[in-house]
Amino acid sequence: MTTDLPAIPELPEELLSAYLDDECDADERAAVEARLTTDAEWRAILDEITETRAVVRALPQREPPAGFFEKLDPRPWSKTARWISGVAAVAAVAAGFMLAAPSSSHDDVTPPIAALADSHGATQSLATDPISALAPLAVATPSTP
Repeated sequence: MTTDLPAIPELPEELLSAYLDDECDADERAAVEARLTTDAEWRAILDEITETRAVVRALPQREPPAGFFEKLDPRPWSKTARWISGVAAVAAVAAGFMLAAPSSSHDDVTPPIAALADSHGATQSLATDPISALAPLAVATPSTP
């Protein structure tokens, strides 16, 4: 004759620590207690955790070495240096927004260089020979001794 025991849900072992810390909600607490009544391994783990906590809590408290808390101070700079770095950070963010902001004059170049270059090239190539236009650059100037 066999008796069918109710199925116990699979629970993580970390729930035992939460159970000891009284951090479980009502459903979790009931599930842990149900598992503890039927599972000898879980009772052994709970006893081990309880003993380990007792040993750790029984250790003597020690004073930290001199200067320990000063090394943990997150403010190694002076008040003025922190203020200046804050202003610099705000200025950098503002400059980034100004550079990233769309500008309405991206296509408007003054003077219109492309149009001027096209018209100059068209008029110069029709008016004179391009090689002859370079001749005045090659004229030697007399030097005085």
